[in-house]
Amino acid sequence: MATVTRRYVFEGADAGELVTVVDPSASVINGSKAWTEIEYDDTISGITDALDEFMGSFGFTFDANAGKDGIRVRSPDGTDKDIKVDDAGNVFVGGFPVPGIIVIRVPLVAGTPGTPDDVVIYNANSPALRILDTVFYVSASVALATVTLRDATGGGGNALSDAFATSTVGVRRNVSLTATGTIAINGTLVLRRSDRGVAGEAVIYARPE
Repeated sequence: MATVTRRYVFEGADAGELVTVVDPSASVINGSKAWTEIEYDDTISGITDALDEFMGSFGFTFDANAGKDGIRVRSPDGTDKDIKVDDAGNVFVGGFPVPGIIVIRVPLVAGTPGTPDDVVIYNANSPALRILDTVFYVSASVALATVTLRDATGGGGNALSDAFATSTVGVRRNVSLTATGTIAINGTLVLRRSDRGVAGEAVIYARPE
């Protein structure tokens, strides 16, 4: 027995049948594509064809990518929007986060020590965000080096976190900020390492603006 899965997407009412069966004035103007995933034993002769025919009788067609792009719905302005959920559980509509707390995890892999660099999170393509807090976990330390969340590359712009010292391993948290920071839509967000030899991970807590 070889158990496999097969995905189907519902294509909606057939435009031709609406005209023929109902009335020429009937047409599909809105809706969303639902999908379903079926598990079966593909060692049984002819089962895939039989499954396709059965699902087709209900308006479903085979689509291996069904559901992977989220659910598409039509917004009040008449445009189609994809609703997606990322691995951290954040919900996005049309590529932008739904109001709530967003958790962004950014791993930093150690490079050749001795020079600074930027670990880019958004490069002139961010949603509008208010940065609530940042936590940095140091797994590979570099003496006198720091890691800072900034809204521009090259060490420019504004600091959105403390300059986290990375001389020893462990966890670092903001202790000196007096206000939250923001980035505008299509802004930039980076982690600036004063030395690329630093490794670890940043966890950023933000809210859509």
